[in-house]
Amino acid sequence: MDKKKKPVILVFIVMAAVIILGIFCLYRNLTKEHEYYCDGFLLTVDDRVIDLQERDESITFVVELLPITRNDLAIICRVDENQNKLMVYNFRKKDFIFEEYGIQMAWVQDSYDTLMYLKEDIVYNKDKEQVFEAPVGSHVLLIEYVDTDFKATLTDENYENPTEIWID
Repeated sequence: MDKKKKPVILVFIVMAAVIILGIFCLYRNLTKEHEYYCDGFLLTVDDRVIDLQERDESITFVVELLPITRNDLAIICRVDENQNKLMVYNFRKKDFIFEEYGIQMAWVQDSYDTLMYLKEDIVYNKDKEQVFEAPVGSHVLLIEYVDTDFKATLTDENYENPTEIWID
């Protein structure tokens, strides 16, 4: 073999190894399962600890942590008997991408874009645009997705006689 060909082949092999190693590291980071839990008001997301009461002192306790997508985590915190603090934390951005007061949130699993939330008998989308408002004399009791179809359960003003409304 030529002495000139040996360095070229060696450089090619080293470059191929670096590329393969880079792809492996990127794949490992992209498929990594995120860790999250809450201890009191301390939310731990991967290696970061966030004091939720420092973020919003009106929070009285954390109700639920629910994954929306691989990279988005819904955090529902109780504020008082009539409302919650609704938040979404994004693992990639390492920050909150949504925060609003309301009663509840709903979404299609693995689709942050479908996020809806309920506040004072009005349903909003993730961009805080009104999607539906309960008619006068009615209350929105529940919002939910059934597969990919969105539905609200309404009651009369006494919170009786539930009816379902499908919203486009």
